[in-house]
Amino acid sequence: MSKKIDILFLVDHKHRDLPALSLIAFFLKNLGVTSKLVALTEEEPVIAEGDPDYVVFPKHSYNQASLIKWKKEGRKLIIIETEGNHQDRNLTMNIPVVPDLYCFWNDIMMEKYQEELVNKGCQVAVLGFLRGDLLTKKYQNIFPSRSCLLKKYGLDESLKTITIATSTQDSHFSEERLRGKKKKRFKAFKETADYIQIVQNMRELRDKTEDLIDLLMSLPNKFNIAIKPHPNENTVYWDQFINKYDSKNISLVVGEP
Repeated sequence: MSKKIDILFLVDHKHRDLPALSLIAFFLKNLGVTSKLVALTEEEPVIAEGDPDYVVFPKHSYNQASLIKWKKEGRKLIIIETEGNHQDRNLTMNIPVVPDLYCFWNDIMMEKYQEELVNKGCQVAVLGFLRGDLLTKKYQNIFPSRSCLLKKYGLDESLKTITIATSTQDSHFSEERLRGKKKKRFKAFKETADYIQIVQNMRELRDKTEDLIDLLMSLPNKFNIAIKPHPNENTVYWDQFINKYDSKNISLVVGEP
């Protein structure tokens, strides 16, 4: 007989979201609450087996058919935001399937949707920057040390390291994928910046990032450069870009906290 699950957490990006959600699950366990974590889109077999009372997911735009199905099955839906504030101040979410509880990062975001959600029977709360909990001294030992990470990527420990975190994932999309993403955004947001302009901006940022790296690699002073792409970004592209330097002072960093 399968073990009953009280709360099921759907994890979007493992390296970005899993540590913070695991910490929540740990404290829930101490309260006698049974929880489980599963990769986003891989949850149906776990739901069928564990029959959770609550399903926690990271974004309002998740599969509407699944959300409606879970509601009909009597499960409570909880959104715990993992991506924080949008860069576009005017961006307004479309929330067709209202959860039972929506957890925001701050009061500004909550107040924007509070009236709409509460009127539809949703409770709202501000939980703050969840991933920041893992940045405190108490939890530092959970993550690999600087020395371990540099050794893993063959970088010189004695040199200073510049980490460049890129966020140009859509700049690599095919035309077909761009059309699909544009259509998805149209459904997810009542108001948003023009998606094609967003992609063009990403392409320009990618070009400027490459120019910056070229400049850094040309300097006489030696230091490490660690390129850390967005979790959805094309790592093959950046790997090929790095290989052109034939240098031990630059490395692609993937799947790290």
